[in-house]
Amino acid sequence: MKMHRQNPDEDAAPIEAKVKIRKLDLTEKTCPAIQIQFKKFQQIRFGVPSFDVIVLHPLVHEFRIQSGAGDMDLALYDDDSPLVRWALETRKSLETCGESIGALNPHSAKTGQ
Repeated sequence: MKMHRQNPDEDAAPIEAKVKIRKLDLTEKTCPAIQIQFKKFQQIRFGVPSFDVIVLHPLVHEFRIQSGAGDMDLALYDDDSPLVRWALETRKSLETCGESIGALNPHSAKTGQ
């Protein structure tokens, strides 16, 4: 998204070539943050997004949540949402685990390498 914002008229192909995906190979044994963050996730409470707010060019945070009680698909634009704050904290925690055990593997988005 950052690259698109810098040059909104650029075609998708050159942007795709620049995109790198980081893959983390973690388990609960190698990364205690997994269990900690899952417990925090179970405690999150959030309400319906505001209807009287307009956000121009937002960063969209997408979630797909599945549980025994139901499924949720969310797209949130508010960086201050408890769910968004949890997700950003979780990402940082998992990346820290990955770096500490050498499990962080960069891959090209286009080639999968």
